[in-house]
Amino acid sequence: MGNFIDYLAWRGDLTFDISPFNEVDNLILAQLSYVDFHGIVPTLGEKRMISLREASAMYFRAHSEADILDDKSTTNKTPFLLKAAASSKRFRNAALCKYYEKFDEEKEMQFAALHIRLDDNTTYVSFRGTDDTLIGWKEDFHMAVSTVPSQIAAPLYLERSGYGTRRKLRVGGHSKGGNLAVYAAARCGTGTRDKIIAVYNNDGPGFQNDMLNSTAFNRILPSLLVIQPRSSMIGMLLNQKGRRLIVASSQKGLTQHDAFSWQVLGDHFEVEKSFSKSSVTFHREIQQWLSKYSKERVSSLIDDLFLVMGASGARNLSEVTEKGLRNLKTTMKTITSLSWQSRIEIMEFFRILLFANAAAEVETLGILPLSRKEDDPGFTQLDFN
Repeated sequence: MGNFIDYLAWRGDLTFDISPFNEVDNLILAQLSYVDFHGIVPTLGEKRMISLREASAMYFRAHSEADILDDKSTTNKTPFLLKAAASSKRFRNAALCKYYEKFDEEKEMQFAALHIRLDDNTTYVSFRGTDDTLIGWKEDFHMAVSTVPSQIAAPLYLERSGYGTRRKLRVGGHSKGGNLAVYAAARCGTGTRDKIIAVYNNDGPGFQNDMLNSTAFNRILPSLLVIQPRSSMIGMLLNQKGRRLIVASSQKGLTQHDAFSWQVLGDHFEVEKSFSKSSVTFHREIQQWLSKYSKERVSSLIDDLFLVMGASGARNLSEVTEKGLRNLKTTMKTITSLSWQSRIEIMEFFRILLFANAAAEVETLGILPLSRKEDDPGFTQLDFN
């Protein structure tokens, strides 16, 4: 058993005419959009392409392995996936193009996507998930109550980048990128949507019920696959709908969100029978927490939360602890400037998050019984809508 790096070592010599595109290939291509391809991959307005092998060589000429390892972000391992894929017969000639990225602090927007053209005459449109920036995570949180700038950009990107192509499209992403892939596929024009043969949401947040029940969403439902680890938490935000695959992870709790931990057997993931009890409890409690407040109140609480996180001058999650300790006085002053009500409501959110994470780790250790389908038939049939 291994992860998608091992998959490339085991099966990377098999071309798509020998072994057709599969769910593991999807995760690899979804993850590649985390790589900063600025100045490497031709942009949306250009007609050029670059092979994955060439793009990898250019990236590693500009970045040493020591610099990459020194990166403390949650996506720091992805360049090594790029190198492994570029070394494989399966992916090395894949053509990268139509790269687009936008980071706007004022609009609170973090967005990136690119096209990956494969030898089977299809293109995978990969939407980047949340990076290490506080702006990116804040945009994620606001998905709970509103349509965020990246969601608005996603169908516009898909429509423009897919215009004129005769290739069939697969659309996917990991984390927020999975949500954007679904939103883009549902909201793009009919001409582009007709080219889409598959949509992948790899542990991305779900949607509010008005989106799930829309005609646009239900048009893509037959082609949608939602892939989540057993103790999913990010993918349990809001509601999901569609065919679902629950996969095994080598990690515990919230860190199961890391795609590098998802376990692979041959050309598919190792499948679990059900979500953990902690994962389902987290979904229920977060939904209950959201239902207690108006959308305006939740939005205000999110603003307060990230005001505190950025008070130390931190711009990235990886800097929050380090700079927060150095500028503890500023951080505490910001916390005390919030109303008592805000502090209580934010702490309730963190209680739900931390309790679910701790419970997932305890379950993994076997201290608490793991729920299985045969033990609790109603559990895996839980209606998430």
